[in-house]
Amino acid sequence: MSNELLLSIIVPIFNTEHYLAECLDSLLSQGITDYEIICINDGSTDNSLEILEKYSECYPFIRVFNQCNKGLSVTRNRGINLAKGKYIYFMDSDDVLEENSLIYIIDQMEQKNLDLYVFDAESFLDDSVKEDLEIIRYDKSQSYGIYETGVCLFEELVKDRVFSPSACLYIIRRGVLINTKLHFIEDILHEDEAFTVEAFLFSARSMHENKFFFKRRIRSDSIMTRKRTVKNFEGYYAVFKRLNQYKSYSIGVRKRIAIIYNSMVDIYLELNNFEQNNVYLQYVDAVNQAKENRYYTLTTWLKHKNSITRWVYEILIFLKNKLMN
Repeated sequence: MSNELLLSIIVPIFNTEHYLAECLDSLLSQGITDYEIICINDGSTDNSLEILEKYSECYPFIRVFNQCNKGLSVTRNRGINLAKGKYIYFMDSDDVLEENSLIYIIDQMEQKNLDLYVFDAESFLDDSVKEDLEIIRYDKSQSYGIYETGVCLFEELVKDRVFSPSACLYIIRRGVLINTKLHFIEDILHEDEAFTVEAFLFSARSMHENKFFFKRRIRSDSIMTRKRTVKNFEGYYAVFKRLNQYKSYSIGVRKRIAIIYNSMVDIYLELNNFEQNNVYLQYVDAVNQAKENRYYTLTTWLKHKNSITRWVYEILIFLKNKLMN
């Protein structure tokens, strides 16, 4: 008889004292008894750790770990190493899950022998948001059902332009992570972009249902609402390099790489000259890889063309001013 738990929920926490109790309460209302909640406090400077310790005293299956700030990817990877469950789910500490979602998902995975289960989400604006922000949609308008390989399901989602890279919309068999050594790229932003694609590529039987189990909170200070910087460019570049090794796997992978590349170009053109100089070699490498593998889209080509035109225009203005002086 196996002592393996059915599910491990991994929750990285960093300064979310105002939302943490709501998140944990939602995880406690999932109808599951054979599970653990791995809470890793990633160097919070607010009262998050105190809240975690109070919950852990009441619920022994809430395991609390404390560390100096190392970032989301490192923290999730630590959670994977600590996990004892047959399946793994990654939860963000400022979001919530619909009641009894996980018991339904685990039943589906057990009955249908799934490696990967994919579901949908709704987003909502936090009370702290004062300005008008676009509500991000995660729904796919239909259920795609069961596919014998994750690659086949991935192809359909990408083809219909409804693939979402958020790790919080997936539950995966832990054995897949262990056997393939799948982990998050550390010390970058946009780490989900590589991890979720690889999760599909490495999974066998996979399923999607159009069920809105996940509720994503849009905060005024969240990563999704911040101005993009060099860190965003470097994150996409790391994802671009990781996914490029799978370019021969499927058309869907190539399409995702092209989208990542397009995001890199967008961000690069938004940077100032000093910032562009700092990532210039990475940018040139990505451009060369895109040319070699034909990741270009018409939109990306036009952006390059406009960028070059602007660069030539600035040189001409500079020379004109020099001659006039």
